[in-house]
Amino acid sequence: MKGIKILTDGNMEFIEMPEDSDKSYKVMTKAVEGWIEMVAPVRLPKGYVMVCNEEARLIPLPYNKLASYLYGYDQHNQMVCGNVLILKNGVTVIDGIEELDIVGMEDTEIEKVLKRLNELKKEADASLLMAPPSRQQIQTPEITISAFEDEDALNVIFAAGTTRGQEAFEEKVDNAIRNEERKEAKENGNV
Repeated sequence: MKGIKILTDGNMEFIEMPEDSDKSYKVMTKAVEGWIEMVAPVRLPKGYVMVCNEEARLIPLPYNKLASYLYGYDQHNQMVCGNVLILKNGVTVIDGIEELDIVGMEDTEIEKVLKRLNELKKEADASLLMAPPSRQQIQTPEITISAFEDEDALNVIFAAGTTRGQEAFEEKVDNAIRNEERKEAKENGNV
């Protein structure tokens, strides 16, 4: 069983995928250089999965034009950064129990997917996909890393989806604004 790794330069290579879930997870994290996130590549048939680095835009890893095109960047402006893996939904057997999992592909299936990926690569290259946005635009819409100089800012970004995280985020923004206002007042002699 194999997966197709799409590199940020547009080249592709094959990755051997072990049948053991724990080992395949390690292969996936190594291939994408970090925590994994699964997304549906809208330009491939249903059943295929694109495994990405969950934190790629925050690190930031290099823009991946082909992966972004597969994901539908031109439709929703959510780009993909870093190397990705193309795998498929499948079933693994653990202790005699079948479980849904992400698995590799057989050689015949790899050939079909690779042919489609090469067609899509030509489409992506010919498309008007813009160059990757600046680092500021890559960050989450709520906050940018450069807005705060302390490491708590990262924790706020990751927690912003929860109510408590949203409150912490708003408090962090309010504190940053107050500190900036105090700094300006001090510089202008209005203390």
